[in-house]
Amino acid sequence: MIRDAIPDDFPKLSAMADRFIKAARWGIDPDPETITRTLTYLSASPDGALRVLVSDSGLPVGMAGGVLFPCIFNASHRIGQEAFVWVDPSYRGQGVALFRDLERELITKGAQTVIMANTMEIRPEAVGMLFRRMGYRPAETHYIKST
Repeated sequence: MIRDAIPDDFPKLSAMADRFIKAARWGIDPDPETITRTLTYLSASPDGALRVLVSDSGLPVGMAGGVLFPCIFNASHRIGQEAFVWVDPSYRGQGVALFRDLERELITKGAQTVIMANTMEIRPEAVGMLFRRMGYRPAETHYIKST
């Protein structure tokens, strides 16, 4: 089942965020206070989305977050951007539903364009193929450098 995140989920989601940022290998040390503030914003803001995949026992096993913002080239055009998706490894087959759910949530909140990201360290081929099957096309490549 997928549902909106609630504050009681935050400790489990914070642990997932920690695993995500380490697996993505961005060279950023996760900060628990920042993670909690981000989760709070995404779950409470009309410009945020925070969805949770729960196991049959009701425990969070995956999460997806996204933000909505006006396009910098046309403020009347709203963009929904996936910020992160994490699914615990033993539940990875259910991640497709989580991506689709986040997409629906962003569109419901007004996104006219949805951007999904594909980190190069976490199953990039499988995720890229999934996005193509969902109707996305590659648009740009990002590079990261720690300074």
